[in-house]
Amino acid sequence: MGLTNIKAPHGLAVNGNAIREDVITTGSVFYVNSVIGSDGYKGTSPKQPVATIDKAINLCNATAVKGDVIYVMPGHVETIASATTLVPDVAGISIIGLGNGTSAPQLTFSTTASSIDISGAGTTLRNLHFIAGISAVVVGVNVDADYVTIDNCKFTFGATAFDFITHVDIDAVDYATVSNCEFDAENATAGAAEAIRIDDSHNTRIVGNYINGDFSDAAIIGEGALSKSLLIKDNVIYNDDTGAASNGIDLNVACTGVIIKNMVGSLYATAIDTLIDPGSCLNFENYSCNAVDEMAAILPGVTSST
Repeated sequence: MGLTNIKAPHGLAVNGNAIREDVITTGSVFYVNSVIGSDGYKGTSPKQPVATIDKAINLCNATAVKGDVIYVMPGHVETIASATTLVPDVAGISIIGLGNGTSAPQLTFSTTASSIDISGAGTTLRNLHFIAGISAVVVGVNVDADYVTIDNCKFTFGATAFDFITHVDIDAVDYATVSNCEFDAENATAGAAEAIRIDDSHNTRIVGNYINGDFSDAAIIGEGALSKSLLIKDNVIYNDDTGAASNGIDLNVACTGVIIKNMVGSLYATAIDTLIDPGSCLNFENYSCNAVDEMAAILPGVTSST
């Protein structure tokens, strides 16, 4: 199995965005673009991309893990109408969005049962925007395989009263990573329960995310069966739900691991030392604040905002 170094000819750019020239892979590279693409194309050139991400996934090598890469080009839009619209079920692939801001690929969930269920071990999603296009989408992304990475993605809502109940659900898998992502739920409006849910998932890494909105359970919740060897680090959380005490990070009492340097802001005004419930995790230099115009306090050690 040899390495393939794929060079973009003459500094190829799409909508002003340069395509990387240093992709090294043992597999193939495919391109997706809803604007100019067709699922009748082979998808191996940005000039003839396929129209849907699932079509590109189906073109990847499903019999051997070769590290196939799918580039989703700037301006791509797609409607996720069910749990079968987009199914990352090939091991070891990377699905990478190109473009910044509103030019990044936009995936809109149109029914409450819409979801992206990742069953391919070692899948990576990067720089994709997931948008709730209706109220009460049950789950945005289900992580159903080991070694899945969700990096630099954005989860948001298309209009007022639209929401994901759970943005990412990590359930009974190992070595999942959610890093450098942004989760936006509507502020001061009920609907979202949690940004990230963990259940029976060991060695999960949740690092460097920004989580903002009204989350009725917690921004990050570990429930169901225990999860071991967690790393929850460098997350910035603002939860303006006023009803749940541990609405920053709330873990099952038996969960183990480390919780390091997270910043939790909340409008739950009773006691700031409740905003992180660490289960059985070790805690290092976590801060919380539960009222406007106040300085954050390091946890534990302060039991009231007054």
